Amino acid sequence: MIPAADSGLPTPTLWVFILAAIYWFGMLLIGDVNKKVIGLTFAAGLAYVLTFIDGVAPISRFQTTFQTAETFVQNTDSFWNGIYVISQQVNWWGAAGWAIFIFAALKQKSWAVPVGIFAATMSIIGGYPMGIHNVFEVNRFSMFLPAPIVSSILLVILCLPNTQNLITNQD
Repeated sequence: MIPAADSGLPTPTLWVFILAAIYWFGMLLIGDVNKKVIGLTFAAGLAYVLTFIDGVAPISRFQTTFQTAETFVQNTDSFWNGIYVISQQVNWWGAAGWAIFIFAALKQKSWAVPVGIFAATMSIIGGYPMGIHNVFEVNRFSMFLPAPIVSSILLVILCLPNTQNLITNQD
């Protein structure tokens, strides 16, 4: 949905997202999961998808700006190409962390919060440099920024004292 919207194209996958969200909330409500945990894991799911996209996008970005070996040294984008390549792996670690966090939080594991903090940190480290640099390249809001923004909000929530209790004691 994001690449199409970023290019000004229709977003038919919006319906898939809406149906999946209905299924997610319905499944967890029927399973008697705490509503706050459902909201937290849904937000973490958004962070997961956005962080994964931030891990995929640098591949395309690197391929479209990388030139031959002779011109690579003179290419002014070579530094940022390196940042994009490094951030790809950092974001994929963040996405993996978010996926693990979601299942751990739903299973009431005590180690879910540290995994979530790791995931948010990886998304922030990998996302903000790309997003801020990309803002100046495209002269508008960068689609690299939603992942670190959502992850920053979740990081604050995960650091709150009641979050550990919420996850481990879903009464």
